[in-house]
Amino acid sequence: MKIDPYNEEIYFYLGQCFEAKQNWYSAINAYFKAIELDSNRDEYYMALAKAYVAVEDYSKATINFNKATQLGSDNPTYWSDYVCFIIKLGLYEEANQILDEAEEFTFGAELLYCRAITYFFLKMKKDGLDILAEALEEDFEKHSIIYSLAPELEIDKDINAMIKYYEREFKEFA
Repeated sequence: MKIDPYNEEIYFYLGQCFEAKQNWYSAINAYFKAIELDSNRDEYYMALAKAYVAVEDYSKATINFNKATQLGSDNPTYWSDYVCFIIKLGLYEEANQILDEAEEFTFGAELLYCRAITYFFLKMKKDGLDILAEALEEDFEKHSIIYSLAPELEIDKDINAMIKYYEREFKEFA
């Protein structure tokens, strides 16, 4: 940093080091400095959003998730991280709106899983099962997202039966 104080990547990596040590406020400061030097890097905003989640500043997290998805609109991981955050807050209608927006830019199995989860929470089980089937066909290995976001769905017989069916199919073709 002494040699090149205008290198934004140094501050980003410094933020990641602070994040690894769970020194969140120092990570936030480092990410801010990286963004100050280059405000067009989606990964900087995503890292900042996640750091804000860690310190439970959800309004600032939302702002930065939004900025990351605007800059990296073709990255399904950014959208799914944003939606997972919104789902954890219990804002299922908002999660569906974000998923609608994401569909304009990108596609990914993780987004299908998120959509299925929001449908389950919105009491739209049939629609949720239809989307879940599509997600399992697209990328079976990502199905653990269901239980990480909604552990209560582990006891749902229909969901478990569907996962077991696709698991057999996946192992057969693997």
